[in-house]
Amino acid sequence: KIEESETFITDMLSVERNYILVKTFLVGGPTERILPSRSLEEDNTGNVKSPILFSSYPIPKEYQPNIVRRSAIKQENDMTKFLNAHRGDKKSKLWVEKCRDVLYKMMTTKPDQTKGNVLHQLLEQMVSNQCQIQDEAIFPLFNLSDADNAIKNFKLSPLQHLGVKTVIRYGIHLKVINTSSESTEALSHLMKHTGCFLKQQQKSFKSSLRFLESIYPGFDWFTASIFIFFNGNGDRAWNFLYKFSALRTSGYMWMARLHASLSPSSLLSSGIPPLFSSTAHNIELLLQTELPLVISAFRCLATLLHRSACTG
Repeated sequence: KIEESETFITDMLSVERNYILVKTFLVGGPTERILPSRSLEEDNTGNVKSPILFSSYPIPKEYQPNIVRRSAIKQENDMTKFLNAHRGDKKSKLWVEKCRDVLYKMMTTKPDQTKGNVLHQLLEQMVSNQCQIQDEAIFPLFNLSDADNAIKNFKLSPLQHLGVKTVIRYGIHLKVINTSSESTEALSHLMKHTGCFLKQQQKSFKSSLRFLESIYPGFDWFTASIFIFFNGNGDRAWNFLYKFSALRTSGYMWMARLHASLSPSSLLSSGIPPLFSSTAHNIELLLQTELPLVISAFRCLATLLHRSACTG
């Protein structure tokens, strides 16, 4: 701001810094946060419009849209009727197929009713039924030995503490959790619980990749997302994660699940998560069909790099 004037001088570095501060502090999609512009824009009168700049937290309210709290009232619809009517169904495969049909019908005709408590009940029953299907439940379930002492002695890294603070702030903004202190304690306990549980299923690798030598080094966003999904209910989140860890899909969706895991070592010793390797493989198949010359160039380059590495 120019002294003794209402004129501001805005440079592109300030605008970009403002954008980065908002984007790194707030979590969520376009309906949950408003990102400032990264450039100066003109309004209808031709005047240059500068985004709202700030130099210290908290974030200006203009970047935080008001979110309506989700209703906790249980709704009766086709999905809840199906889930309640088929609770404890022993024919798991048939149940899963019927559930998919009902969910597809709901999503195409009444998408506004597939949320909240309906999704909670749906996922819990879906995981329970899939655990009864041999082709889906491919990982053995381990009981955490001496759980209380293990959780008590498990230390979260500074990165994980920062992640917990970010998630709690996000949950409060979404109005799915109420108190910061209790929710922080509950999420921290859940992160320690899952950390101990996954550590028990890991083994040490003789690898040049140092991050394979210890527990998952990053923040477990999947566990945090499940915590938020269940409205900050740590026990309910843990029960879901424990059962979900037995399923094949957990190896793809839960990044920390197979970190330095006991099986399968041939893939995991590379440090590449199955989701990344599978995605890369599918992209390669598409390139082979759509752009064969490009895939040939990639392979030639890979061969040259391999030879130079061997001779060097």
